Amino acid sequence: MKSTAAFKKNLFAHSDDPWVQVLVPGHEGLSDKDIYAFRAHDIKSLRGFGPAHTVMKLQDGQEFLIALSYESAMEKLDQPDSGRVDFSTATMTEGKEALVKKLKEEFRRAQELQKEPDIAAVTIKAFVRASQSSKFTPFTFAGKDIRLSDIKEGNSVHGGPTVNMTFYADAAAPFGKNEVIIEGRLEEFRRLCAEAVAKGEDTVDLSEYSMRKFKETSPAEARRQHEQKSP
Repeated sequence: MKSTAAFKKNLFAHSDDPWVQVLVPGHEGLSDKDIYAFRAHDIKSLRGFGPAHTVMKLQDGQEFLIALSYESAMEKLDQPDSGRVDFSTATMTEGKEALVKKLKEEFRRAQELQKEPDIAAVTIKAFVRASQSSKFTPFTFAGKDIRLSDIKEGNSVHGGPTVNMTFYADAAAPFGKNEVIIEGRLEEFRRLCAEAVAKGEDTVDLSEYSMRKFKETSPAEARRQHEQKSP
């Protein structure tokens, strides 16, 4: 009859098929989290989940989210320690939905930076206002903080076009909102950013440009005149 020590030695001796340890939610009323072990051959697939996470899927369909890059997870599996590969400290048992949302946002931002590289590359200074307001505030912001896929041209309450933009939630924005408006054309806004990048400049000062329609009259008066002309 084999001793317990001999059994344990045999249990963890299969370096070619090591035990893989992860963390799982614990039994209700007994523990918050538990260690769960399975053989390496039970792993069906590994999938990179963004740059710093990996999804491990077992043959039976169970999935575990590991807070390691795909490369790091593979390297760890290739280097078992005493017949074990311990992912328990890297296993995420909660927060997957928040992580998915974060990764989608990061992917969207990366795609936007490729589509609007000139705007994303500069810092912008301009007088901005909130929707339906005639009060302008000087504001400096990074182009990469704009939701570039949402930037659009609108119609001003003062007459003429506007550049309407929203900021990502983690970016500072005035007025307590993430939307700001610059008086001007979107095409010109893009051109001015592109010209700055072509000159090797990292800042675009639109202070004068964003207030040029008010050289002869105040914003309030321009708005009054526009409203009188509008049907």
